[in-house]
Amino acid sequence: GRYEITENNGKAIPMAVWCPDGVYPHGVTAETEPNVPKYEFPTAVSDCVCSGRGMRFRLLMPRDRFDPEIRLWRVDDSEEETALRAENSDFLGAVLHNLYDEKTKTELRLITDAEPSPDGGPLTTPEPEILPISDAIPRRAKRYRTTFTLPFIEWANMAQPMGYDEVMELVFRNSADVSALEARINGRTVPVYTFRGASQVSYCVELVGEVSSAETNTFELFVTWNRDADDPSVEPRQRKSEPGGPMVVSGDP
Repeated sequence: GRYEITENNGKAIPMAVWCPDGVYPHGVTAETEPNVPKYEFPTAVSDCVCSGRGMRFRLLMPRDRFDPEIRLWRVDDSEEETALRAENSDFLGAVLHNLYDEKTKTELRLITDAEPSPDGGPLTTPEPEILPISDAIPRRAKRYRTTFTLPFIEWANMAQPMGYDEVMELVFRNSADVSALEARINGRTVPVYTFRGASQVSYCVELVGEVSSAETNTFELFVTWNRDADDPSVEPRQRKSEPGGPMVVSGDP
């Protein structure tokens, strides 16, 4: 049989097939529907296992993956990468917004036979991805570093007229704990902008004109924490911010 699936580029998808009585799977092939003239972007199939009337495999969609969440960071001077969660850090990482992402159509062709596959194996569930989480990092570090790759981003002179606004949002457990921020992309200092919501302040970095597509970009964040944030007897410092403007923090250092 032939089946079509449309998914985001670069996405890895665990899949399973169960055939009717008298039909046994022997494998699967995948072919990308052409959508860019003169170029071919193959879809890959891996970890294919057949057992009786069942089959599982892993489908990898073509081209590069766009992952909106930057999940692994190096903290202070450590070179060990760790995921940042509320359990171990007051800085929770970064999320990329408004970046171009594309879906591709792929055709799957199941290979079947009237006899079971002689190369059968157990149809075990694939192991989920487990990110390393360190308990040895400070909850409020001074420096966070990471790398990220973008499949595509517009040139700076194209983005504004076309209404694009690609940004990196910096996520904190409580934005009131932050006193000041300094950010660097590829070693160059870039502005950190603040946007005030009903109950929280969001911190963002503009990406257009600062990052390269299809290349590894470095990001470094220096955080000055509000020293009074954990003391309920001290009135929180007051922030002044204008949408779209650089962060301004009032109060004594």
